[in-house]
Amino acid sequence: MYIRVNSTPNSPRRSIQIVEGYRDKQGKVKQRIVRYCRVATDEAEEVKLKALAEELMLKIKLEREAEAKQQSLFGLNETEVREGLKRATQRSL
Repeated sequence: MYIRVNSTPNSPRRSIQIVEGYRDKQGKVKQRIVRYCRVATDEAEEVKLKALAEELMLKIKLEREAEAKQQSLFGLNETEVREGLKRATQRSL
């Protein structure tokens, strides 16, 4: 799960989305929009929306863990999920 920022060529506005990758039945990799956050009109608003998207990703991951059919042996807490998201974003840079 990651944050995608889409922009249009002739507009300063950027849309912030939470996206996850998955494989369909044929094995092709596709992307699914999990949550559409909002449209940022400037860079300051974009930074705020990215922070909001990170909090939403944390909430979604914790909810999915709680609702999973097979529970984790060690159980995830909020700080572990935050650290995992931080490492994932550092790898993508």
